[in-house]
Amino acid sequence: MAIGYLHVEIVHAGGDSSAVGLSAYIARDQRTDLTTGEHYSFSHLGDLVATGRLVPAEVPAWAQDGEALWNRAIQAELTKDRQTGEIRFKKGAQTAKHFVLALPQECSDAEREQLTNEIAAQCPIPIATGEQFDKIGKFETLARGGYVSIFQPEPMSLGGITNTIAVANIARANGAWIAPHQSGGPVATAVCLQLAACVPNFLIQEHFDSFNDPWTRDLVTWNPTINPENGHLNIPTAPGLGLDLNLDVVKAHPYDPKAYFDVSNEGWEKRLGTRNLNDTVEEEKWPG
Repeated sequence: MAIGYLHVEIVHAGGDSSAVGLSAYIARDQRTDLTTGEHYSFSHLGDLVATGRLVPAEVPAWAQDGEALWNRAIQAELTKDRQTGEIRFKKGAQTAKHFVLALPQECSDAEREQLTNEIAAQCPIPIATGEQFDKIGKFETLARGGYVSIFQPEPMSLGGITNTIAVANIARANGAWIAPHQSGGPVATAVCLQLAACVPNFLIQEHFDSFNDPWTRDLVTWNPTINPENGHLNIPTAPGLGLDLNLDVVKAHPYDPKAYFDVSNEGWEKRLGTRNLNDTVEEEKWPG
């Protein structure tokens, strides 16, 4: 597994250092240091993926050119000696900072699970994880590590009730709880409540229904209520999942591929607004 790395060094003016030469090496380019007259050529290396400069939009044209930019940086550190009249570099002159940054390659699923256990082993509070897992075996890896206290299976992506019960059994055998992830609609909520009714090591349920658009309550014939005294949701008692679909409401709200949360918008966590098929937004008042 790759490891992240950061190293920073000062590029001094004069001596064996040249910001122009270093920039030529980084860009795999040919550039000339106008102060020393030395020419640098690294274009033959040919192993560059991308290069560029991040500069404000209003800068002059020379700042867009790597050779001109670093020559200006070097020349800015020159001064005239008051006694001899010699042009020399200022005392302690610095022309650049050289950052070497290595970013680790994206971890594999197995590496993520291993790292989670390593973090949990050093954490003084219980660790909960697993909402992105789509296979039972990933929770088995967590269980073997022995440090994760709460498994968070998402029944909708894990394969439903049967697979989630399998995860619950793995957790129970290893002294852990489950707290199913659920940020969808009322059908998904009913699935999780059925699990709550039969899983002995069920800890707590994530519940987003009250944040959804009001019409989602009409999608089904039953919705849970929250006991204000203890925060408990009631369990459905009808056959199956305990509810039926209202097909007229389903037809009135067809699948919208553009329905998504823009987490850069203020209030996204409150699920304000409804995106329809014309990609317009109707604002709704948030209660309270």
